[in-house]
Amino acid sequence: MNDALISGGVDMGLNTVGRWASIVPAMDVFDLPFLFPTYEKIGKAVDGGLGDKLGAELEKKGVRPLIWADYGFVQFANSKKPIQSPDDFAGLKIRGYSKYSTETIKALGASSVTMGSGEVYMGIQRGTIDGQVSGTTAMRDRKMYEVTKYLTVTNHGCPEFLLAINDKSYAKLNDQQKKALTDAAKEVQQAIRDNAKKEDLKALKRTGNHALARGVTHLVFHTYTHNPCTNALPPGTSFGYTIGTPFLRGQTWWGAMKAFTGRPPPPRGPSRRRAPRSRRGGRA
Repeated sequence: MNDALISGGVDMGLNTVGRWASIVPAMDVFDLPFLFPTYEKIGKAVDGGLGDKLGAELEKKGVRPLIWADYGFVQFANSKKPIQSPDDFAGLKIRGYSKYSTETIKALGASSVTMGSGEVYMGIQRGTIDGQVSGTTAMRDRKMYEVTKYLTVTNHGCPEFLLAINDKSYAKLNDQQKKALTDAAKEVQQAIRDNAKKEDLKALKRTGNHALARGVTHLVFHTYTHNPCTNALPPGTSFGYTIGTPFLRGQTWWGAMKAFTGRPPPPRGPSRRRAPRSRRGGRA
């Protein structure tokens, strides 16, 4: 769709920022693990210049951003075991949804599998994969609680969706139409932002309730307390039940992941595992 939007084949389209990363690599920033510690920080970053800088790069390609739509934070869900420390990722096959989602999975010690979002439910059910990275709203809507037993709330990534318009199509509008479109976009963007956290928490609760209603008594909600970025906790500090891990400002992503896992980062390279008969694509 992005190619059609750039060429003018379509006037307007909605897609994840990860789909734009092949054109504007900096779009991957939203998938860097633990970079944004809260929902509010995401909005402040977008409004504080990040959105303008990324938008300027898109405009060079003939595309104008209209709405930065918050997707919410992503979590890990799997069917095999509770994840209480990074070591528990070993041996798991987890579906990622973007470049840095995949790199995060590998850095934590699991195997990353490329698979379309529509194939994940059946993939877990059949044992092709053990779990996924996704938002709680998508897990709820796709009934992932039917095939996964363990949910690890890490809030480690926050993929955005972007509504954009072809620049030539935008130029055809008169000033009044441009203002109406821009004003409506701002209103919708704020409404989505205000609702993101509420919907995430509501989906988290409903996912747990659905699982319990099915007789699943071992649905586990684990979250990390270990904060490697403050250098305040001694080695071997146990994990507990608070959400999120702040990112060390000025530290590289690889350095942060090494501190988080206690292991050197894996070598870079095209080492993804690919599920049979899978296809790329799909939202997180």
